[in-house]
Amino acid sequence: MTSSGSPVITTKGTESGLLVERTHTGIAIDYNVDAAAEAIINLLKEKAFYKKCFDNAISTSKEYDWERFMQKYYSLIKQRYESFA
Repeated sequence: MTSSGSPVITTKGTESGLLVERTHTGIAIDYNVDAAAEAIINLLKEKAFYKKCFDNAISTSKEYDWERFMQKYYSLIKQRYESFA
C-alpha cells in the first residue's frame, strides 16, 4: 500500500502479501510473469476494484505513518531507555 493510493501488486506468502490481503490494498500474486500480467490487467480493467484498493491504500497508509507510530510508542521507548540509563 502506498500513501499515494496506488494499489500494490506483491508476492503471496510474504509480509507485504499478507498485509495487502488483510487490508485489501492491492493484489498478492504467485511469483511469476503470468500472474503479474494478469494482476496488472485486472487493475486496469476493473475500475471498481481499483477504486476500492485506492481508497483502502489511502486509509491504511495513515496507520503506518512514521510520526503516528512514534507518537504511539514514544513514551514506551523513552521509559525503557531511561530504565537503562
